[in-house]
Amino acid sequence: MNFELAITLIGPIVLVVNIVTMFLCFRPKYGLLFTILVFAVCAAAIQFIYNPIIMRTAFAPYGGVIIIPVMMLLFRGQPFQKLFAFFMGGQLSSLNVSIANLLVNLVTSTERPDGQIAFFVLSMLLLCVYLILVLRFGRRFFERLFVDDRTAVWVLYSFGAAFSFFMLSALQWPVVGALLYIALTMLILISFGILCYTVITTHEKTAGEHRAGTLSLQMSAMREQTANDRKHREDMEILRHDMRHEMGVIMELYRTGRTAEAEAVYADWQTALTDAMPALLCAEPVLNAILTRSLRRAKDRNIHMYMTSNIPGKLPLDTIKLSVMVANALENALAATDKVSEDDKRVIRVKLLQSGNQIGLEVINHCAAPVEFDEEGLPVTNELGHGIGVRSIATFAQDNDCMLDFSNIDGKFTMRLVMKLGMEAAGGMDTITNA
Repeated sequence: MNFELAITLIGPIVLVVNIVTMFLCFRPKYGLLFTILVFAVCAAAIQFIYNPIIMRTAFAPYGGVIIIPVMMLLFRGQPFQKLFAFFMGGQLSSLNVSIANLLVNLVTSTERPDGQIAFFVLSMLLLCVYLILVLRFGRRFFERLFVDDRTAVWVLYSFGAAFSFFMLSALQWPVVGALLYIALTMLILISFGILCYTVITTHEKTAGEHRAGTLSLQMSAMREQTANDRKHREDMEILRHDMRHEMGVIMELYRTGRTAEAEAVYADWQTALTDAMPALLCAEPVLNAILTRSLRRAKDRNIHMYMTSNIPGKLPLDTIKLSVMVANALENALAATDKVSEDDKRVIRVKLLQSGNQIGLEVINHCAAPVEFDEEGLPVTNELGHGIGVRSIATFAQDNDCMLDFSNIDGKFTMRLVMKLGMEAAGGMDTITNA
């Protein structure tokens, strides 16, 4: 085997590893096969011109940046997020080769045949370990890393990643010395770790605050429901106490021939009885509390919310998680509709229905601005702290094997979710509506 030829293949291998990282970071714009084909052609072209041209110039350590325009065109996502992923992924994958080079030269020399073999084998081992870690944890890691969509933040991140990339590519350990090279390498790794920890911790903190807010909303809704039930009982006690007097008045009016007055007293009593009844939007207590609270919040914001539900009192699933998902959907609808200025468009229509062994949720509301969607069909926002509710809904849908769909047609935003229940839940109940 020609080990010098094998060593020259390390560059393309590092490039392939970096491309794999890009596929984990972002979704292709034009399909998987087309993207792979374009990358293959570009990688072959780079390899064709690399040895005779690039290797003879000072540009040699940075030859991989030729792939940047292709990567920018082929993947979805913010430009500076893609630059960050390229430069950070490139230096992390090439760092394995640099470490192998350093370790081999500390023991022997890459000029010797045994040193070349050791360098190639160690480089491949370190790259394999890196690639396994990326494939195992990359998708979840990058999804959490790129949750922050602020452009200004990613300009700074991409600048820092590019700076460390070029610095690492330009440094040669025989020039700066092994100790300084190791120190700079560790500095780059620590800086990357601190950056990732900061971004992910910020996301988890925001998500935790959102979960706490949702649970607080749920507890508040239950407290309000309990207070309404208590008030209902008190009102019913008063009505029950006054009922015999009302009946006596009505009978006396009928006895004396004053039918119209008797009917008016009866109508007033019926109105008082109806007002004393608690709102019942669905039979499941937790969901009913969430729906009732959302209805009150909509009324306070001068938003017309129409609800239809036939959910039974018992469901073969975690009603807490279901109610949190519904609360997220209604909160998103309220927040979006509250930005609409036209009175006739400040309307939300909600359907939470069971049909056979399926439960469906549909929320329709107007939007003040066009809604953008990511490659997975989820609505996205550039506002810090927003968008977590949508991801929470998507997580619920994924965990419960639900069909989830978002659309925005003619200024109307629609969310639909359908989930299957156990066969024992094939029954239902009468539909309850507030409209």
